[in-house]
Amino acid sequence: EFNRVGLGDPVFNVIEAADWGVPSHRLRVIISNKKLHVPNLPIKTVMEAIGDLPEPNYPHEFEDHITVPVPKKHQKKLVTLPQGEGLVYFKGANKQYVNYKRLYPHEPAPVVMGKSSFFHPFEDRLLTPREHARLMTFPDNYQFMGGKTQVYDIIGEAVPPLLTQQIGEQFIRSM
Repeated sequence: EFNRVGLGDPVFNVIEAADWGVPSHRLRVIISNKKLHVPNLPIKTVMEAIGDLPEPNYPHEFEDHITVPVPKKHQKKLVTLPQGEGLVYFKGANKQYVNYKRLYPHEPAPVVMGKSSFFHPFEDRLLTPREHARLMTFPDNYQFMGGKTQVYDIIGEAVPPLLTQQIGEQFIRSM
């Protein structure tokens, strides 16, 4: 189809979002007519992404920076959960996945998916929707619509905005 419309051969660009300045891992395939090049950006960590947010639940500018309750069955185990460990493990098609994971503060977050539940690196609570949004590089003024479950899904299923911007800029420069 690329050749038929005059774009030449398709290029399958395999992109790891963390290499593009996103503070979470996410593997994407971008099919285009140009080879994309990884920008020279530093790896961004969880705490670089969320560390400057105010305490959740207090009056502040972020409507979606509100904690959600930790399920009762996880509350006791959470207080002793080390960074990088999870409470729920399940087998996917190709590998084992972890949910209810306490994040490492000085590394990018694991893949943020719609059903992801991450614990704060230092506090015994789940990340707020705004913290999830920061891990996916949504701007702070972006307002999500829907209930909390819908908002977590929207964030987790999105292509990180910073990744989209970086790719767009490469296409513009190549024109």
